[in-house]
Amino acid sequence: NDMEILEDKPGFYMEPHIDNRRVGSVISINLRDNAPGTGTSFYNLTELDRMNVKPWFINDEGRKESLKKKQFMAKKKVLYDSKYLFTGPSELGTGILWWNHHTTMHGIENYSDKNRYTLYSITPTASYFEADNQKEI
Repeated sequence: NDMEILEDKPGFYMEPHIDNRRVGSVISINLRDNAPGTGTSFYNLTELDRMNVKPWFINDEGRKESLKKKQFMAKKKVLYDSKYLFTGPSELGTGILWWNHHTTMHGIENYSDKNRYTLYSITPTASYFEADNQKEI
């Protein structure tokens, strides 16, 4: 399968998400001692949970009012923090492998002042079926 080296600069943020169904599994291996806590984080969170965090609120008059982006992001962070499970390792040569599922919510934040380097590879869902078909032949 294809592999690529990812460089996540300081301040990089990939919001918690679920990969599309074409992704079968993902492996991410640290190519250096990355900053502690900057590995992929996983959450007990669903897309429905995320969709229920609205960028608005109902004011005292019963009308919708938009939240400012900073307020909205703070609201989402409270949700993410409450659903946090664990963060993968960040030391050189360690990594994490996960199978994609509709509950595999994950994200990355490089809050450090150094670039984060990982080797990243996705195995498409179709590859698992191709391997099964080849065994039968």
